[in-house]
Amino acid sequence: MLYIGVVAVIVVAGVGFRIHAALFQRHADKLLSRLSKLRIGTTTKAETLALLRELHPLRTSEKKLGCGGDCYAAELDPTFSDWVF
Repeated sequence: MLYIGVVAVIVVAGVGFRIHAALFQRHADKLLSRLSKLRIGTTTKAETLALLRELHPLRTSEKKLGCGGDCYAAELDPTFSDWVF
């Protein structure tokens, strides 16, 4: 019985990770598709922020050297992985 319980826990966790990986990949593909629509010099800041809702301005402490005026970052939501680990 213990063996079946351990196998069931491993299978359920494996299925959960596969589902999460598929959702994460879909979200990443959508983000990259929207990023590919941007054109340097022609896409305005307002259009970019409307197209990419994931973008958020970086705080001064997060800015790297070489980042001029406005710095933005997009983060894919890793909450499931954070919760598991």
